[in-house]
Amino acid sequence: MVEFVDNNFNFSQDLAEWSKKYIVELKDKEINETVFRKQKQKANKEEYEAEKSRLRATLRNEFITNEEYQIDLESINKQYSINSGGEDNNIDWFSKMNEIVDLTLCTKEILEKGTIKAKRNILSKLGSNLVWDDKKLFIYNDKAINKLVDGIKGIRAKYPEFEPRNYVTNKDSNEKTELLNPVFSTMLRG
Repeated sequence: MVEFVDNNFNFSQDLAEWSKKYIVELKDKEINETVFRKQKQKANKEEYEAEKSRLRATLRNEFITNEEYQIDLESINKQYSINSGGEDNNIDWFSKMNEIVDLTLCTKEILEKGTIKAKRNILSKLGSNLVWDDKKLFIYNDKAINKLVDGIKGIRAKYPEFEPRNYVTNKDSNEKTELLNPVFSTMLRG
C-alpha cells in the first residue's frame, strides 16, 4: 500500500500549494460563470413571462382563436424549457479537491508510521477497497482519487521530469513565468 501511495499519490509541498492555488482560481471562475448563467436565466424567464402576457392579450382582444393560442403557448413553453437549462449541481467539489490535496501530503507518512485507527481513517477518506489474492494487493479507490492517480500516471509517462524524486525547487519557481502561462500548465487541462 505504501508503495502504491509513493508511486501514485504523493505530492511535494510545492505541488500541493500550487494545486490549492489553482483550485481556488477554478472555484472563482465557476462562481463567475454561475452568476452569469443565473442572470441569463432570470432574463429569459422575464422574457418568457412577457411573451405569455402578450399572447394572452391577443387572445383577449380576439386577434387569435383559442386553438391558435394553445399552439402558440405550447411553442413558447417548449422554447423556454430548452433555454432554461437544468438545475445546478450542488456538489462541493472545492472542499473535496482540497481534502484530496491534503491527503497527498500525509497518506504515506500515516501508512508508514500511523496507528491502526489513523490508517483506517486514511483508507476510509480515500474510499479504498482492498482486494488481496494471495499474491498481489489490488486497490480500488474513490472515483476522484482514481482520476488523480490516472492523471499523475499520464503526466509522468509524458513528462518523466514531472516531480522527480530528488529535485528541489526554489520557492519562486512555482509562480507564473509568463502572463497566463503557469510553470505546471499541463495539470490545468480543461
